[in-house]
Amino acid sequence: MAATVTFSIMNNAWFLNAFRFGVLGDTSWSFTGKHFLCDLKSDPSVTKPDLSLSSLTPSPATILVLDPVVRVLQFNVTDLLIRSKLQLGPYQFDLIMVDNVTGERDTLMSGTITVDQGVTLTGD
Repeated sequence: MAATVTFSIMNNAWFLNAFRFGVLGDTSWSFTGKHFLCDLKSDPSVTKPDLSLSSLTPSPATILVLDPVVRVLQFNVTDLLIRSKLQLGPYQFDLIMVDNVTGERDTLMSGTITVDQGVTLTGD
């Protein structure tokens, strides 16, 4: 069963949240041979996402596999990308794990990410 999470990110800082999946010490499954997709939508019924994240995105990937055995993923989204793609407010999301061989898709987590207005926007 996928985890349901709700959290907020600021539009003036990188979105770098990391998550570990499964039970610590359980090596019966891993992230080896998998890639990851995550769409954010203000309206889940529309086809086109407001922002698509992926472990396949080149230079740089917006989802990083930090440890395939312990199953740790990290989002890697710049504040510039957040401000250019997302307005303030809530977005529905799901994080999908895709098997590179079979194409099987499993939902790891879903929920709501709210984009909040940051205060400090200068100083680049």
